[in-house]
Amino acid sequence: MRFLPLFAVLLFSAAPVSAADSINTWLGKSDFKMYRVFTGPEGRSVVEEITVPVGEAGPAGKFGIIDRDVKNMNIGYYENGWFSDWHPPNSKRLNLVLQGDFIFDIGDGKEYRIKAGEMILAEDFDGKGHTSRCDAANNQRCISMSVVLEPKDDKPTKLRTR
Repeated sequence: MRFLPLFAVLLFSAAPVSAADSINTWLGKSDFKMYRVFTGPEGRSVVEEITVPVGEAGPAGKFGIIDRDVKNMNIGYYENGWFSDWHPPNSKRLNLVLQGDFIFDIGDGKEYRIKAGEMILAEDFDGKGHTSRCDAANNQRCISMSVVLEPKDDKPTKLRTR
């Protein structure tokens, strides 16, 4: 299964939430942000900000150009204030924020705020990794979709449907 059709189904089937803190604010944009987090030469996590263009509108709407086989995916619901201490990812994964803001720290003195409609490509396997927390407006939840692109052992597998 490809990621792009899966993204389209989830994008348009999400429960309605206020436009100020949800992926609804992304729908009119011509591109979106992706943050790639990887281990740099000194063994510390590094952040690279990437702009992903949105393709032309077709019968199913506009899509970003990300078309990859996936291992699995899940939807995460996090209470406002949820925090995960230092950790590396257990696989190469793409996290799409659907509602709220996720704030992550790689230990460089800067916090990175990932808003609804933006993504993190986590592949900082070595070293202490990063921290993550949920900052949801009006004490709502943060919601994200996490898609495993490759297991940590780099053996790509396809999404099982049964």
